[in-house]
Amino acid sequence: DKFNDIIIKKIKENNPKISINLKKINLLLNPLDFTIELKTKDPKVRSEDIEIQIEEVSTEYNIFSFLKKEFGLNNVYLKTKKNSIKNIVKFIRTQKDNAQLFIIQKLAKDGEGEFTARINFDERGKIKDDFKIDGKIKNFSIISFDKNKIEKISTDFTYAKGEISLQNLKLQYLDLKF
Repeated sequence: DKFNDIIIKKIKENNPKISINLKKINLLLNPLDFTIELKTKDPKVRSEDIEIQIEEVSTEYNIFSFLKKEFGLNNVYLKTKKNSIKNIVKFIRTQKDNAQLFIIQKLAKDGEGEFTARINFDERGKIKDDFKIDGKIKNFSIISFDKNKIEKISTDFTYAKGEISLQNLKLQYLDLKF
């Protein structure tokens, strides 16, 4: 499929560590703003040896950019299935590593997470800083620096503009439930 090849090629150009396998892509023409809405279910997304389970990916592709062979994605909507927290952190580290992620990966023991992300791109295909991620974490456990286990962490979260907001936070620490 031509759109699959174009999308995969553009993703590779901007994120060489990511490999993606797209299934059938549904197309919807928006003639008023000269875009095509693209949507796919259950794509396979890998970075190095880590695969993240994705439920849906959608975007709008600018028709004029397509004809000029320019980067035409303005945004991407991404919704994951449940994935292990360890795999999510490992995947993110393959793209953008830092000390905080390294520490989380080393301290994390169990748990699952799922999220939706809205990512915007500039005209060259670079991710803008205005992206937003909403998600849920369930049954997350970590070992604290003092070797105590913080477990059954469950929360809803929002990440935007470098800040994380937690809602409905529950956890257990030293047999105390919060």
